[in-house]
Amino acid sequence: MKSIENRKAWHDYHIIEKYKAGIVLVGCEVKALREGKGNLRDSFAQVRRGEV
Repeated sequence: MKSIENRKAWHDYHIIEKYKAGIVLVGCEVKALREGKGNLRDSFAQVRRGEV
């Protein structure tokens, strides 16, 4: 399993806590990642009811 980190977030924001979160991908997203064309630029995680 690969780990991805948003390096720009560390530069643009003051990070107080780190969380690990899984993602669910649909077919075209899996294909893009396998081809090296994945993009997480506008991605985010949100805490709801104590869960990420």
